Amino acid sequence: MSKVKGLPTYIDVPVLVGTEEEQVIKVKKLPLGKAAELSLVLESLPKRLKDNPDGEGSKIQSFFEEADFDKVSVAEVGLALVELLPSLMSAAADFVIDLLAVGTSAPRELLEKIGLDEATALLVAIFEVNNIQAIWGNVQRLRKIFVKEAQAQ
Repeated sequence: MSKVKGLPTYIDVPVLVGTEEEQVIKVKKLPLGKAAELSLVLESLPKRLKDNPDGEGSKIQSFFEEADFDKVSVAEVGLALVELLPSLMSAAADFVIDLLAVGTSAPRELLEKIGLDEATALLVAIFEVNNIQAIWGNVQRLRKIFVKEAQAQ
């Protein structure tokens, strides 16, 4: 048995606290197939914003258009996501629900009832349990390797 301490394999997040529907959502580490599904949901955001433009959606679109994802850290993306979450909920609530449904495996019907505070707690749990910061760093390192290789040719 390994004595190395790692990240938790799940995080419990209470939702609908104080109601008859109160329960705990267990946010688990995503297997590769679910991680790919989560990636597809994330990639759908720009199209969803273009299909439903409004004042709130344009803030989010501006972030995606201006960000240099080769240089920005996951902490900066996470911070922007937190700052833009209220706008995101307004402009693309279905996107947030889809993101949470894939990231938590909770039923969509349940997620449609939770509050913004619970949505953000679930989002934090998804990022923490899946160590998104390390994944982002690994992807950026891989990209640098391939960019160097392409430039050498």
